[in-house]
Amino acid sequence: ILIMGRPKQYNLESVLEKTINLFWKNGFSQSSLADIEQATGLKKSSLYNAFKDKDDLHRKCLLHYIEKMDTQNILSVEPLGKANLRKMLLLANKNAKNSKLPQGCFVINSIREIPNLSKATRDILNKNAEMLLELVTRNIKFSNPDISSQKCTDLAQLVLTFSTGLGLRISGGLNAGIEKQVDEFLNYILEPET
Repeated sequence: ILIMGRPKQYNLESVLEKTINLFWKNGFSQSSLADIEQATGLKKSSLYNAFKDKDDLHRKCLLHYIEKMDTQNILSVEPLGKANLRKMLLLANKNAKNSKLPQGCFVINSIREIPNLSKATRDILNKNAEMLLELVTRNIKFSNPDISSQKCTDLAQLVLTFSTGLGLRISGGLNAGIEKQVDEFLNYILEPET
């Protein structure tokens, strides 16, 4: 998609990618309009032609990132189960190996700023969390059909909390031993009940 300001044309995806990196690195609150102009190479007028305000730009960045991360597809691969959960938990660590991206997870970094985010942005984060909870629950149930539905949901909440902790650790550069911890965690929560 090309967006036209005055005479300058630019690619929306490129603007979102550059702005995601800025918000990811500095956070929403600490990223000024001047920072966004510098990161994207666009003037204020061009940005306001495409986005209502900084919050609108942040929401579009979150939606773009969530779609690009492909977590929903990872958790939907048949057969469902432990392998999907492992891939999802290691996704932030995989991204940490890409030197072009900041460390960790943009969604988790955004969650850290919940008090500063608009209701519309919080709604996006909540909708994403609900979708992940449902998919993680299904994968847990498939991994161990003997676990009750309520316990699957409880374990899914635990997996998502663990995932958030991993994302925070990785964003702090503390990703040594992550794969082993993920494997031990999944083995523990998916053990058949005795």
